[in-house]
Amino acid sequence: MFFENGNRLIAIDFLKTVSIVLVILNHSLSVEQNDMVLGPFWLDMAVPFFMIVTGITYSMSADRKGIDKFGSWFKWKNINKKLSRILIPYSIIIILEAMSYGISSSQSLGIFMYKVVTGGWGPGSYYIPVLIQLLVVFPILFFSSKKYPKTTIVLAFSFHLVFDIVANILPIADWIYRLSVFRYLVFIVVGITLYNYPKKVLEWKRKLIILALLSAAYIWMCTYYGYMPSIFIKWNTTSLPTVFWAFGLVVLAFKYINDMKEIRIRNMIEIISNGTLHIYLVQMVYFHFDFGRLNLVINILLCLIVGILFYYIEGRKSIYIRV
Repeated sequence: MFFENGNRLIAIDFLKTVSIVLVILNHSLSVEQNDMVLGPFWLDMAVPFFMIVTGITYSMSADRKGIDKFGSWFKWKNINKKLSRILIPYSIIIILEAMSYGISSSQSLGIFMYKVVTGGWGPGSYYIPVLIQLLVVFPILFFSSKKYPKTTIVLAFSFHLVFDIVANILPIADWIYRLSVFRYLVFIVVGITLYNYPKKVLEWKRKLIILALLSAAYIWMCTYYGYMPSIFIKWNTTSLPTVFWAFGLVVLAFKYINDMKEIRIRNMIEIISNGTLHIYLVQMVYFHFDFGRLNLVINILLCLIVGILFYYIEGRKSIYIRV
């Protein structure tokens, strides 16, 4: 099955690579253009894909390191490594953005600190706070899924639903909601479930197809039919009802992409996959400072190339391309 041999999985690299390209495309297009190309069905799935894949990769990491207790996840060696992978490149980007703002405009210390805590400047800036929260939430979901898989899924769906209901009733401001990991809770849980029980997931193939089609119908109704949901009113095309559409596409990738044999393509996908966080940070800066008015190909190439260079320079790694 997918995760049994312990080898690097091209499906994970493929999904991360596709997701970061989708992020760049999404931020290159207007809302109207996005809807015109049916973007809610694929472009908008970028961060849901990332959340599902992160649930998988964190699970793989925990098993590989023999982390079998809740407290073991928070041992300094493990948590420091994961925090460093996030905070070091993020700090570099924040410093560069702060220097740019210091030259181009005046920013109060309060606004600057608010931006630092909430992910910086640019589209998708919520992603870093979400990742940091995920480091705290993940072990609860992972060990619960190991012992009580069905109960964990039910509770995750229930909590996610209640969170969205409460977000509407209070109401929770959009800027707070977008920073919360809980709006992706079930996406993370299905990733963990796929890792822990891949055979079972494949046995649910027919049910998953039906649920994915229902998710797709929901996306269609919200985007093109004028349906206004009473609960999932914030970012509804990536809300809880869409999870099975995103999850179904991820399962398809694991089923078919792992058989890819072309070494050069695999290697290029691995290189982009390694640098996805750095590419994400670069595209935030790129689009925030309004460089994204060039054509789509230039947007993608510039963000990918600069992001990959940032990854290798920041990590002092060398690029090795197999031929």
